[in-house]
Amino acid sequence: MPESVPMWQAAYTTLLSIAMQAVRQTEPRLGDRGLVMGQGLIGLLVTGLLRANGARVMAVDLDESRRAHASAWVPSGWWFRRRRICRMK
Repeated sequence: MPESVPMWQAAYTTLLSIAMQAVRQTEPRLGDRGLVMGQGLIGLLVTGLLRANGARVMAVDLDESRRAHASAWVPSGWWFRRRRICRMK
């Protein structure tokens, strides 16, 4: 790791590599649909990478705060909430 990279950024490289490997294995293309279950740190990274590859993403998480963070990545996404699927507007 170059000395110019702050340690807090360097700490994310392993997590990002896990997310990138998962996305690479799915070989997403423009217009594909993806489901990401869990919007913790790795789930958020996978969601963002799928969107960057042109996929339409459904993000699922029961935790309200995680859904709030993920709404920046999937602004018009679908969410699993209280054991039923509903559309967020």
